[in-house]
Amino acid sequence: MTLEAYRDGLSQRILGLLRSQDILVGREGNGAGLKNLVTSQLMTFGNAEQQRIDGPEVILKSNAAQSIGLALHELATNAAKYGALSVPAGTVEVTWNRNDDHVHLTWRERGGPPVVEPARKGFGSSVLRVIAAQGVGGETRLEYLPTGVVWSARISNDMLA
Repeated sequence: MTLEAYRDGLSQRILGLLRSQDILVGREGNGAGLKNLVTSQLMTFGNAEQQRIDGPEVILKSNAAQSIGLALHELATNAAKYGALSVPAGTVEVTWNRNDDHVHLTWRERGGPPVVEPARKGFGSSVLRVIAAQGVGGETRLEYLPTGVVWSARISNDMLA
């Protein structure tokens, strides 16, 4: 990786964090709406016709919002470079539902190039597998299905505002 590529990647991650922070500031630090968080992280990737966002009103505490925002940014960046958002026919679906003890969030790509699990695990993989799980007090799962990447998070209700 070149220094320029590293700098660009870092700059994009910082912008993703700032998008999450803007939502938190707009709510005066009282959490972030999950729908707003998803929309803000996807707004610079693909177009509205390629995105489906659906779920009930859920407000995440600040730490959970930052972790989910960072994960969504990683997913959107990879989808734009290699996945469903890299082609006009590709779509990304982000859905969630809430039950008595957690919120289940799912990112699903469809219609993109065939997916192959990367041989090298970098920072993005750590964000999706470890950092996000710690930030939501639950679990995450990353699957590289031939039809598209699927990432899911089980967000503890303790992480809701």
